[in-house]
Amino acid sequence: MSETSNVSFQPGDIVTILDKIGDQSYQGKMIRRNVELKIPKIPQYGFEVQYFVKFDKASYKSILLQGWHIYASMVGQIKRCIITSISDEELKVQLYDPANGHLPLQYDYTIKYENIDSILISPNAFTITKV
Repeated sequence: MSETSNVSFQPGDIVTILDKIGDQSYQGKMIRRNVELKIPKIPQYGFEVQYFVKFDKASYKSILLQGWHIYASMVGQIKRCIITSISDEELKVQLYDPANGHLPLQYDYTIKYENIDSILISPNAFTITKV
């Protein structure tokens, strides 16, 4: 297996995700790799590599937290959004807009877990390895 720091993941790669604490791991499929400008933090600017991974429904229920970024199917399109509320059967999400940021307790859509295309996995919180 290859770790995040020295590997370039491609869409379709099967990966294992291990949280940095080490008590949970998940297996999924790499869907997207984005490079996004970090929000300026004085004195540091830079780019952040983001990995979006597809999991099964049971994994989504145990891994997702409020505030996470996901890609989900809404009104026939795949859109990037932020989770604002989680329940056993559905999620409330707000469309991602880097100009406005995340507005807690506000949401644009209610979706089911089946509508999730992929979720953002940060190399800062998880170790990603290629199977």
